[in-house]
Amino acid sequence: MAYKRQLGTGIAIPVKKKSVRKTQTKINRDQTQSEAELQKAVVAKLRAYNGLFIIYNDPVSPALKYITNPQARMGFIQYSKNRGWEKGSSDLVIIWHGKATFLELKFDTTKHKGKLSEEQIAYRKRVEHFGYDWQCWRTLDDCTNWINAQLKEYENK
Repeated sequence: MAYKRQLGTGIAIPVKKKSVRKTQTKINRDQTQSEAELQKAVVAKLRAYNGLFIIYNDPVSPALKYITNPQARMGFIQYSKNRGWEKGSSDLVIIWHGKATFLELKFDTTKHKGKLSEEQIAYRKRVEHFGYDWQCWRTLDDCTNWINAQLKEYENK
C-alpha cells in the first residue's frame, strides 16, 4: 500500500495507487537530427505522462550559442555562475517519486560521436558520489526504456 504525508502534519495516510496513463505523442525516432531536437523530443515524451515527471532544464548552456559578443558572453557566464550554474551541469533533471535523475543528452552522427567534456565527467562523478542517478541518453529509445523501467519499479512497490 502507498502512503502520502498529510500536508503540514507529518502523518502518513494510505492512498490508492493511481494508474499511469500516457497521452498520445507523435514523436518519430528519425525526427531527432540534433541534440536540441533530441532534448525537445525527450521533454515531450516525459510530459506525455500528464505531470508524472517534474523536468528541470539548464537554461544557460543553450543561450550561450546566441551570445556572440565576447564581453557580453563572459558577463552572462559570470552572472549565471553567481546564481548557481556551473559548466558541465546536466541538460535535464527529472524528479519522480523521491528520486532525481540527472540527464545528459548527446547526439551521435556518422561523422561525430557526442562525447562528454571533462567538466561533464566531473559533474557526473559528483552527482553519483551523492547517490543520485546520472544518465547519458543518445536516442529517444533511451528515454522510452528509462520510463518503462521507472513505471515497472513503481508498479512493483
